[in-house]
Amino acid sequence: MLKLISVNMEGEKHFPRILSLIHSENPDIICFQECPESFKNNLHNLGYRSDFLPMRYCIQNDVEYIEGLVFASKLQFASIHKYYYQPDYDLPKQPIPTPKPSMHHGYILATLEHNGQLYHIATTHVMWTPDGMPTEHQTQGVKKLLSLLQSEKAHIICGDFNMPRNVNPLYEEIVKNYTDTIPPEYMSSLDPTLHRLAKVQDLNAPIFDRYMVDYLFSKPDFAVTGVRLQFGISDHAAIVATIAKIDPEHR
Repeated sequence: MLKLISVNMEGEKHFPRILSLIHSENPDIICFQECPESFKNNLHNLGYRSDFLPMRYCIQNDVEYIEGLVFASKLQFASIHKYYYQPDYDLPKQPIPTPKPSMHHGYILATLEHNGQLYHIATTHVMWTPDGMPTEHQTQGVKKLLSLLQSEKAHIICGDFNMPRNVNPLYEEIVKNYTDTIPPEYMSSLDPTLHRLAKVQDLNAPIFDRYMVDYLFSKPDFAVTGVRLQFGISDHAAIVATIAKIDPEHR
């Protein structure tokens, strides 16, 4: 069994809380979205191997840096590969946009070996929409993402999908092929104390009671247990879970 955490970091704003989470949970696998590339140094110092997929340039506190996806693990990588699904598959040949009205969207998929079994685990950050409902940009991106994932071996994928369940119909397209492992009692994964909109909106506003947007989706080859959302980490709650491969004879 392996422990996994996934969290949208919101750039450099929550480093102490993120590091505290890593120390307290001691996960085998870490998946970050909106992560500064420089944070890989912190992970290396904690004994993690990591890889990075750039998504955009950002500026916080007058400092410009590259932000994207990070996949980190204490386990040896058997393989790791990265794809962009929006705006196009050959995006690595193009520069990351700056300033930041747009983002590149992709995923990192790592294969890890543990107790003689191979674990295929991915992380992504799907495009944002202003009201939780799909736009043409998001719809086309999700179609490309699902098309690419169809060719991958059975896997888990986690991250910020920006599609509230029971609100955005693209969520239904995903759960045709995956199990949503986030317990149904969680209605929103946006943090009501750390999210920027908490300062300008009523905390009973819809985003804090029906915007579940951070997920851990699983194929039947995996047992995913102990799933919980940990608030007080970033503007999005962290996902904490334990994963294990299922013997095909006992599926």
